[in-house]
Amino acid sequence: MSVASSLKPAPGETLPFVGGCLSTGCLHGVASIAVIALGTSLGGREGYLLALPFWFFLGAFQWVYLAPLALVLGRLRFVGARRGVWVGGVIVLSLNLFYWVCLGVAGLVYQQKAAEVKRYADSHPITHRELVGTVAAIDAKHIAVATTEGVVSVGLQSTTYYLRRDPTLGNMKTPSETVRVGPAVTVDASSYDGGLLYAEYVTLTGETNSLPSPPQSR
Repeated sequence: MSVASSLKPAPGETLPFVGGCLSTGCLHGVASIAVIALGTSLGGREGYLLALPFWFFLGAFQWVYLAPLALVLGRLRFVGARRGVWVGGVIVLSLNLFYWVCLGVAGLVYQQKAAEVKRYADSHPITHRELVGTVAAIDAKHIAVATTEGVVSVGLQSTTYYLRRDPTLGNMKTPSETVRVGPAVTVDASSYDGGLLYAEYVTLTGETNSLPSPPQSR
């Protein structure tokens, strides 16, 4: 006799069989409450987290109480109910295994995608640079910063943030029109794949800068 045929309800055992299957769900709820109560009594307010490993490995832990119940029902000759308990346990075990298989597949896919992203990032690096100096020139698309290493041109974008440093309140948002030639400025810029620098933040520091002023055109 095969396992499947031994678990199949005989004629007239349908109702006890269904009752046995449904009773496994009730037992899972009772067991969950018992585990939470045990965890709370041992670990305080965070003890309820003990139920997490119980739920994650329910397919294995359930046999602690389902197997004895099935044996008792068999001794009492409640064959239909006993078969229902075994089937209910097998269903939960199958669902638990399916969950872990899906989780494993998702983990493998994530690792593959993460490796692809890392390879792409390594081959197309984003470099960041902080420029400290004075505003040498500025228009709608570029800002030139006079630094100790010379004048550096940085592109401006619609996403560029303009800030003003207040001694009391810290950095505050300011309109782009307030950035003019002359004041001290700090520009946080980034370059993608070795390309042009683009400003992410332009901060008017309000500090007196010792850098030479940019030459005036005549």
